[in-house]
Amino acid sequence: MRYERDFKYAVSAFLVLFTESALGKYISVSGALPLITFSYIIACAALETDISYSMAISVILGVFSDILFGRGFGINTASYCFAAYCTFKLKDSIFSSKLLFLLLDAFLLTAMQQLFYMLSHIGDIGTAYLVKGFLLKGIPTALYTTVVCCLFYFIGGSIFKKRR
Repeated sequence: MRYERDFKYAVSAFLVLFTESALGKYISVSGALPLITFSYIIACAALETDISYSMAISVILGVFSDILFGRGFGINTASYCFAAYCTFKLKDSIFSSKLLFLLLDAFLLTAMQQLFYMLSHIGDIGTAYLVKGFLLKGIPTALYTTVVCCLFYFIGGSIFKKRR
């Protein structure tokens, strides 16, 4: 039974990572690219009952994302682990509605991840572009990622549902 869940996570994580690396740049809307792997991490953390699965998937996908996308090694791993931990710890304590929590959580965590990325690359993008870039790229990316996260939440709810 445990191996079935491990297999589902491994296959779905590989598909998500493959989709983002192969098709991610082609699904932009007005220049905003969704963070598909980040959405998957948040949705898994919201659905999971064991923190070890959420953290293991966030570390593995974070390392692969750092290697594949070249945004600076460690940024994705740190932000994925932070997002998985925050989502898992807060999912039952803030709102009774899981969907409302997911919407707020995905938007805020994505906005924080975008701001963290921009601050860590401030030498490359310049201080003048920080606020403008966050408003023109960060916020639309956060909105787009939130929509993708809700999609993963509903799909994952049917795939990872525990049978009695």
